[in-house]
Amino acid sequence: VWAPKGADVIKAGLREVKIAAAGRAALTMDVEGTLTCRVGTLTREALSGASGVAGYRVTYEPSYMEMAIFIPSTLDLGTLESLEDVSVTAATQDGKIYALSGAWLAASPEPDLIAGTVTLRWESGQRIEEVTVS
Repeated sequence: VWAPKGADVIKAGLREVKIAAAGRAALTMDVEGTLTCRVGTLTREALSGASGVAGYRVTYEPSYMEMAIFIPSTLDLGTLESLEDVSVTAATQDGKIYALSGAWLAASPEPDLIAGTVTLRWESGQRIEEVTVS
C-alpha cells in the first residue's frame, strides 16, 4: 500500500472485494485489480488576500473507493447500480482491509469488454476505516 506521508489517498493491489446491501445477499469476489481510496472527507483551502493568508475554508467531499477490476462472472453490473447504503470491504494484496459504509455507486459502470475490466467508484459521506484482523 502506498500513501504519501500526511496524505489521505491510498493506492493498492486488490485481492478480494465484498459488497453488501440491506435485504440482499452479500457478494464476495476474488479479484485482481487496483484500489484507490480517499480516506477523509475534509479539505481545507487557504483564503489569501493582499495582506497574506486570512484563514481557510472547509469543504466536505465524499470518501471514495475506486476499484478497477477484471469482471468476474458472478458480477451483475445492473444490480450494482440500484444499490444504496452499501458496505464495501476491500482486501489488498499486502493483507490490509479497508471498509466503507453508507456507500453508493457514483456513476454507471462502463465495462471494457475487450479487456474484461470495469471501474467501480463507491462514494460515501463516511470515512474509510482500516479493519484490524486479530
